Amino acid sequence: VFLFLHLLLVYILTPACTAGAIADEKEKRTLPYLLATDLSGTEIVFSKYFSRLSGVLLAVLSGLPVLSILQFLGGIDPAMLLASFAGTAGLILSLSAVGILFSTFLPRSRDAILLTYLICPVYLILSVLIPTRISLSTPTWMLQVIEAFRLGNPFICYNEMYRAVQGDASFGMPTLWDILQKFLIFHGMVMTLSLVLAALGLRRTAVGEASRGRKTTDARTRLLFGGRPEVSDSPMLWNEIYAERGPRWHWLMRIVFLIAVLASFYPLVLIFSEGRSSWYEEQINAWTRATGSTVGCLLLFGVGIRSATSMTSCKSSGEKPT
Repeated sequence: VFLFLHLLLVYILTPACTAGAIADEKEKRTLPYLLATDLSGTEIVFSKYFSRLSGVLLAVLSGLPVLSILQFLGGIDPAMLLASFAGTAGLILSLSAVGILFSTFLPRSRDAILLTYLICPVYLILSVLIPTRISLSTPTWMLQVIEAFRLGNPFICYNEMYRAVQGDASFGMPTLWDILQKFLIFHGMVMTLSLVLAALGLRRTAVGEASRGRKTTDARTRLLFGGRPEVSDSPMLWNEIYAERGPRWHWLMRIVFLIAVLASFYPLVLIFSEGRSSWYEEQINAWTRATGSTVGCLLLFGVGIRSATSMTSCKSSGEKPT
């Protein structure tokens, strides 16, 4: 239970603290000043990364003394305690790096934070749905890649480590550290790849965004209304209908959202592939409740983000919310 709450804290806190690091500079229009200095893209990315990462690590490490004291009450293996916190630290490192990567390539911090939140459940779903063996003739290297991809899931990894600790002495300790090693290698590769791509693409992305500029006319407005009418007696309502550009999704967000939608229908395909009609009602009921609750939570999350950034978007675009 403690580890589950710990992972929930990491998931909530890490994207909010790290995913807007570079996008904030874009919205404040201070990134060109940083790029005009002697700092390289690598120095900017790593400075932002470690400065935001330190606050997250301090918040997560605050639970270590509490859990350590519980060992005096019995029932907690010290090796499992050390392995779980090492795995949590590796997860924070990789998730923070992914947030920095999205913050580099997306123009707004809101989009970077939302995409970082969205990529986590997509990966968790894919790691659970991916088969452990595609066929009997599957090569060994592919099985190792699939196992490493699955063990990057903290829930699967922690479950395997707990089973290893509960086993006998010959099976427990070596397997525990083997599982942790694969988990840390996977997230170390994710962290390294994300930071390298962010450092290489920082200047190119900034130059591309500056050259594109901002579109002054919304395609939706031109298509539906044929232009903007005169301002009515309700200027804020007129602004929301005719001047507001609406949600603008980066192509990265479109791809991740499409994968999430397709993955949500995968359990339904498995239900009908079983071919047993007696299970349909119960299984479809469970799938509908799980999917409906998830979609409802995401919609509420989107409403909160949209409303929370309604005024700041006007400030960042140069409009005066008066």
